Amino acid sequence: MRHILFATGGHVDHGKTTLIKTITGKDTDRLPEEKKRGLSIDIGFAYIDFPEKGICAEIIDLPGHERFIKNAIAGMAGARALILVIDALEGIKQQTEEHLVIARSLGIQRIIAVVTKIDKADRNLIEKRKSEIRNFLNKNELDPVVLEFSPFTEESHKAIVSAIGKVASILEPHPLEGPLRIHIDSAFTVRGFGTVVRGTMVSGTLKEGERIVIEPVSIKGRVRKIQNHGKFIEKAFAGQRVALNIPEVEPDKIERGFWILREGEYSKSTNLIIKSDVPLKKGGIYSAFIGMGEVRGRIREPGEGIYLFRCEGEVVAFRGDRILILNSQGRPIGGADVLHPSPRNFKKEFIARNLDDLLNNFESYLQREKPAVEKTVKIEDLPDRKSVEKLLKLTSEKIWEERDLLQEGVTKDTIRHCVKKRMVHRLGTSLIISDGLLKDYIETLQKAGETLDVRKAKEALGLTRKYVIPLLEYLDYLGLTLRKGNSRIWKGRG
Repeated sequence: MRHILFATGGHVDHGKTTLIKTITGKDTDRLPEEKKRGLSIDIGFAYIDFPEKGICAEIIDLPGHERFIKNAIAGMAGARALILVIDALEGIKQQTEEHLVIARSLGIQRIIAVVTKIDKADRNLIEKRKSEIRNFLNKNELDPVVLEFSPFTEESHKAIVSAIGKVASILEPHPLEGPLRIHIDSAFTVRGFGTVVRGTMVSGTLKEGERIVIEPVSIKGRVRKIQNHGKFIEKAFAGQRVALNIPEVEPDKIERGFWILREGEYSKSTNLIIKSDVPLKKGGIYSAFIGMGEVRGRIREPGEGIYLFRCEGEVVAFRGDRILILNSQGRPIGGADVLHPSPRNFKKEFIARNLDDLLNNFESYLQREKPAVEKTVKIEDLPDRKSVEKLLKLTSEKIWEERDLLQEGVTKDTIRHCVKKRMVHRLGTSLIISDGLLKDYIETLQKAGETLDVRKAKEALGLTRKYVIPLLEYLDYLGLTLRKGNSRIWKGRG
């Protein structure tokens, strides 16, 4: 079953929570203060199954009050579509507009607009609101579905559920073959189980018993149990809400905005190169939401619309990620694409000089970056020199299983250190390849044509699926290729 994330946004008291409760049977206001005040404060969660379509719509309810805007931003991270709720009596309000800005900035294109409280309005006013909503969304280059809702009209419930199912069936699913990425929103202790970490899974798959890393604090643990909406499952998939039982992790060390990842599939950095939709002030301090986490940083501009974002803390991002930019007052002003998640050369002149490669031929850009690092990386400076030399020799000849390298006398510390220095690369969870051999493979695959699939890669490289699939996924991670169904295209050739 495919899982597609929807966010439900709109102005405070426009009926988002009532709508979700009616169509899913789930009250997303879970906090005592929310129930007491009748006001959503934090994000809430529900779902609708469409077994005939093989789809589950995961729904995240966003708070509508402007004081809780950052909770709303966190909840929208990873969503594929927005259910925008507008009160028939009040029409489009401040948070209606701001939630749409957030959605557009994060790359959300599909909107289901719902006019609520229609039982309190006459037909002329309802039609007026629907026309206003269409005009408002059309001005933002969106073609929405506009529906009506009353908690007392079953036809309206069915129409909204049907619309969600139709939108979910045409949306690009969250990538199952990409690296594991879970946006953490909370951690707590459950009696008899220990620590449970809850979040939204935006990429990859995860099985019971697997080891994970929580970043940016580098806490490692093993997943003992997995739940999705209260049901135990053995394997989780991208697009799902998950609760992970990780007993050895202390919940007070985990914060909203942290990431659950798999070792070797990501890099941490305090710098990002981004392409912003809106102009940013040189030397200005801004905040950015990367997933559910907020980080402050200072801006430098090596090229028009291209910025080096120097973060105050470590972040984990991937090339092609959409992030949200906030001004000094903490209000969202626009989005940006991550061009480089872990740059190694921060000089404005270097970035400006190689801007075309940065945008269109990322592998070439990485190769140009590398000499500045290689000067500082000498084998004699690395721990266990003989182990390093053996690792580099073996992995320059073929792709190796990590366990086989250990049997050859290469130490785990050596592998870890060389991966960090990018002398070798980790493909998937257990395969190791040298930097030189990886570049040779990339060059061979680029000669194979404009598009790439598993069969073509097997023939070009003479490798089996066991090695080809992790290799192709790693090219996606590097930002060199973009998956389209069962094929991939080279990003630098568009």
